[in-house]
Amino acid sequence: MIVTVDLLKKLLFSAAKRPSFAFSWVQKNVKYNLHSSIKVSSPIALSALQNSYPSSAGSFQPELIESVFKPMLYFLCQIGSFLMVNAYPFFAYESNTDIISLDYALFRENPGVVVAGNGFRYFSLFDAQIDAVFAALSALKYDDIKMVVTETRWTSKGDENEIGASIENAAAYNGNLVHRNQRATGEWRQQLNK
Repeated sequence: MIVTVDLLKKLLFSAAKRPSFAFSWVQKNVKYNLHSSIKVSSPIALSALQNSYPSSAGSFQPELIESVFKPMLYFLCQIGSFLMVNAYPFFAYESNTDIISLDYALFRENPGVVVAGNGFRYFSLFDAQIDAVFAALSALKYDDIKMVVTETRWTSKGDENEIGASIENAAAYNGNLVHRNQRATGEWRQQLNK
């Protein structure tokens, strides 16, 4: 079960600074005795990556490794929780339209991209980005942490210089992402039935 809890900005500092505040908040707000089955995590943005291409060279920003990632990943391992990732392929596409095709970014039919280093063929920018996070985790010896994508979308309206931002592309991204996940779920179920 994934439950997202949003705090008011004025409470966020207190929750981060004082563990007793977070504990007290949970005691007051988690009903139905779910406190032992709901895991705590925090989302990261792909901007936390130093490298994301090729995917196999994925790595975290060096200045965040000791102060943020190692303690957070250790904590997540200790409690058996997930790493949450917010992935927005639009930003990588928009910054690299000369080398990233729109079809690849929107989960449309495309020949795929063979990545130097690991030789994998990716058929979507999303998958390549998520694999880069796996590589960054592996580089820190945390490849056993499960990951869940908590946010993803495509920009529907941007500034004039933001190539690819449109309602049509946002609808295509969302629809194709749903179809991709339905296919993956179907394939997973077939494997279970074998």
